[in-house]
This record gives sequence, structure tokens and C-alpha cells, in this order.
Amino acid sequence: MGGESAARLPTINLDNHRGGRIDTGAETRPPSPGAPAAEWIAFDRVVRRTSSWSYTSPVETPEAVKLCHPDGRIREAALRAPKHLLSPLLEFAAIRCADWVPAVRAQARQVLARALADDPAGTLHRLTPLVVRLGRRGQGAWALERFEDLLNEDHALLGELRGSPDPRTRRFAARLTLGVGLLDVRELAALAATEPDPATSGLWTDATLAALAADGPDDEAVDTLLGGHGQMVRAAGVTALRGAGRAAEAADHLCDRSGMVRACARWLVRQAGGDPRPLCREPLADPARVTPYAVTAFAECARREDAPLLRALLAHPAGQVRAAAVGGLRLLDVTDVELLRPLLDDPAPAV
Repeated sequence: MGGESAARLPTINLDNHRGGRIDTGAETRPPSPGAPAAEWIAFDRVVRRTSSWSYTSPVETPEAVKLCHPDGRIREAALRAPKHLLSPLLEFAAIRCADWVPAVRAQARQVLARALADDPAGTLHRLTPLVVRLGRRGQGAWALERFEDLLNEDHALLGELRGSPDPRTRRFAARLTLGVGLLDVRELAALAATEPDPATSGLWTDATLAALAADGPDDEAVDTLLGGHGQMVRAAGVTALRGAGRAAEAADHLCDRSGMVRACARWLVRQAGGDPRPLCREPLADPARVTPYAVTAFAECARREDAPLLRALLAHPAGQVRAAAVGGLRLLDVTDVELLRPLLDDPAPAV
């Protein structure tokens, strides 16, 4: 739902926008409170790209339009409006902090500084997703640096932002959290394991591995990584088994759904003096219990003489297993055209 909201042009009627003009009757309401940062930025962009407005006087122009107006003098004047008019539109003041006109930037920064002084927690919570995006603009560092300074002192709010629905905000909060060293290794591992955004999860995972290397093994942290949502997290957990003196457990991850995790598990088995090939063959001994990932795992370390075992699985009742067997034979480069021809009519699309 969030992606659809961010992708939609926000509440401004562009029926007459092609000619660079919006009629007086056009709907120019700003995004609703709590709207995604992308909607505020999109509204600002649409207004700025409108070359003329048909309002008969500046008094008739909505405050939101004034704050985004193509004319810098109008933007600056709008930022001098009474507090009760600016407060609902504080997002536009944040955008204007990165404005290309120095006078507009200066006035906007005064507005934002007052908001941060009057209600630091509320302003930070409300505007961080927007300020993080604006920080990449040429003049966007000013607001971002002030938000960083305040959040480094407000650890409770920083914790709330780590759970933000916005991935960029979570990533920003993760970097700040790691910078001030707030969390122990188990907390880091828990965040790595549950974070859906790969980039943010990678930050937590790297920090967990660094903590394990610096402070010694922690079985609970390693187990948390092994049960992680992302493949990078689980792969890190498998790698961490070695430092924890648990290399023998690598065999349990040879049939993971991720090729990266399987590769790490094979590496660790070999590092411990074992051979992953027979270990991967064992799950295929009982056709009733075989899984597609087990078939692929075996094919990744099998030899050509193991092809008969994969050929036998071409008749397995599960379509995904049959598909994995076809893929395994292709890996071994022992495909038999006559054997595979009947599978062209297989009821399973994957096959």
C-alpha cells in the first residue's frame, strides 16, 4: 500500500498542467498529514514546474502552493507566515531548507530550527523520512546534520525510528545507532534477522559479526543469525559457526533454500575436514522426504557418476522436485534429450 501511495501524484489536479498553467479551480490540497515523504516531494515538484497560476491575487493562492511556488520571492514570503499556518505544512519548510535560493533557505532554516526547539521529538519523528531523502540534495546536509545531532542524544526516539515503516529511515537510524554503540551483540543479531530491507539488514549483520570477532562467540547471537529472514544473514550465521566452535553444525544448512547459504555451509564442512557430497546425498535416500532444495544442494557438489540418482528423481510426484532434478542434470552437463523429451508435457510449469 505504501508503494502505491508514494507513486501516486498527490492531490493536485493536473488536468491543465500540460500547458504549464493550473486554473484557479484546480485542486491544490497538499498531501494529508502522515503522508509518505515522496508525496510531499512530488507535490513540490509539480508546483515548481507550473509556469503560471491563474489566481487573481497572492491572497487567493493556497499556502501550500506559495511554499512551493516557482517564484523564490513568493516562497520566501510564505515562510514568514504565522506559525498556525506553517505548522500543518512543516514538510514544505523542510524541503525549502534545501532550496536553491539562499534567502529562501535561510528563512526555511529558521522555521525548522524553531520547530525543533519547540517540539524536538515530534518534529524529528514527523520529518526524519523526508529529511533523509533531502539530505542527498546539494543543500540538504544542513537539516540532516541537525537531525543527526539531536537523535544521537535521544536514544529512545532513535529506537522508534529503527522500527519506522520507511526503509530509508530505518537505514538512517541503524547507522546512527551503530555510530553511538547502543546495542549488544544479541540485539544486533535480532535486528539483522528480522529486518526486511537488505541494505539495513546488512548493516546489522556486519555489526554483529564485528562484535562476535571482538568480544568472542555468543551462541544465542549465532542461532539468531541462522534463523534470519535474509540469505545474507543466514550465510553470516553459518560462517560464525566456525568461530563458535560449532563447525559440525554446518551440515544442517547444506540444503538451505539460498544458494549463498549452501555455499557457505559447503565451505565450512570442508574447512572442518569433511566432504559435503555424501552429506548432501543422504536426504535423497528417501524419495518421500526429498525437497527441491535438497536436490539442488546435491547437484551443486555432485559428480557425473551421480547422474543416475538425479535421473531417478525425474519421476518424482512433486513437480518442484522434478524441476530441481532437471536443473541438477544441467549443472552436471549430462542432459539426456530422449529422457527429458517427455517432460516437455509435464503438468508442472517449472519442469
